[in-house]
Amino acid sequence: MVDHALEKLVLELYHENKWRDILDLQNFKDAFEKHRLLWVWPSLEDLDWLKHIISERNVREIVSIGCGSGLLEWLIQKYLGIVVVGVEVDRKWWCSGYSPPLFLKNVHFIDEEDSRFEILPSQAILFCYFNNGSAFLNYVKQYTGRTVIVIGPGEGRGSCTDPVPFDRKFSDLGWKLDAAREIRDTKDYIAVYVR
Repeated sequence: MVDHALEKLVLELYHENKWRDILDLQNFKDAFEKHRLLWVWPSLEDLDWLKHIISERNVREIVSIGCGSGLLEWLIQKYLGIVVVGVEVDRKWWCSGYSPPLFLKNVHFIDEEDSRFEILPSQAILFCYFNNGSAFLNYVKQYTGRTVIVIGPGEGRGSCTDPVPFDRKFSDLGWKLDAAREIRDTKDYIAVYVR
């Protein structure tokens, strides 16, 4: 039986709105439990860098495709002070007793018949540890905005995503790498593309 000690602690801090304390939990030893909540654990400096990048581009909202639990998105929302909207599939899974809790309250489940969700040109889109290349291509081809953020593993990290932060697909689709940063010393990266 898994006791989910980290999840309990994060939930307690979340309900107390202590997002900075959640950032400090990055050294928690149980990798499975960490990844159940959050694939990348940013530092305050990482969020500050992202805030600078986002404000330079006059982005006021981010749509996170495949947001999972939404913990990263909630942390981004708290620090940047902007709206972050999540997009996910399978509400039944995410509302079941087996899934991690949902931290982001504004999540659209696109596999539901009544779900009509449109990404606006004024919004940036975020893919964090996304792993569906064909869905990624569909989103990016339909997106009429100017900023795509990708968070995921760099070379040698030992993780697989599609897209990866420095994927050739971006240049093939007319996007230019504008800024990038390693998250802590993890070999995970934030890459920002513009067109």
